Amino acid sequence: MSFVAWPSWRFGPGGASGIFEKPEDVPVGWYPPEEAHLIVEPDAAKPEDGPDAHGGYYKTALIQMLRKEGEKIHANAAPRTLYEKLVALGKITVE
Repeated sequence: MSFVAWPSWRFGPGGASGIFEKPEDVPVGWYPPEEAHLIVEPDAAKPEDGPDAHGGYYKTALIQMLRKEGEKIHANAAPRTLYEKLVALGKITVE
């Protein structure tokens, strides 16, 4: 794992970018330059359920949301497990 010094530059959807003081300040869906390929544009189709996504969310976004809540995340957790945890926390509403 690489060392990240804070404040740190992050990129988001729509070409947005900004400097954030700490990890908790980074919005969901924003990534460091080396992970900018993970950015999902707002009008992009939702991902299909599978090993990298569940419920219309990519695993990386689910992990970011849980980290913002201070929740522990197991590296090998399935996207479905992460999704269900966020539903239980009330951070994702099921239609």
